[in-house]
Parts: sequence; C-alpha cells; structure tokens
Amino acid sequence: MYAHHIVSKYDELKKAEKGNRQQPKAHKYVAACEQVMNPVHEAVVSLHPRECGKICVRISM
Repeated sequence: MYAHHIVSKYDELKKAEKGNRQQPKAHKYVAACEQVMNPVHEAVVSLHPRECGKICVRISM
C-alpha cells in the first residue's frame, strides 16, 4: 500500500520537473518517501508516551 503511494508521489514529482531535471532521481524518490511516510511516522509516535524512549534506553543498557 505504501509502496504504491510512494511510486505515485515519485511519478508526480518526476512529471512536475519533466524538462527541468534539477534533482537526481534518488532525491525525488527520497522526497516522495518523506511525503508519504512522515504522516505515518507522526501517527505512530503519537501512540507512544514520551517517557517510552527513556525507558527503552534504560532496558537495553
């Protein structure tokens, strides 16, 4: 599901810069990944309490 959405975003970015070719393909793909996955990342982070990071670090030591 996310892979398809990333490829669609990548195609949009590619079409937007069709004749301009300023960014390399890898940069466009990374930008597409960030646009798609940032909302997912924010949603997952919001599910965890802020103290979780401190607790997890203590446990792993």
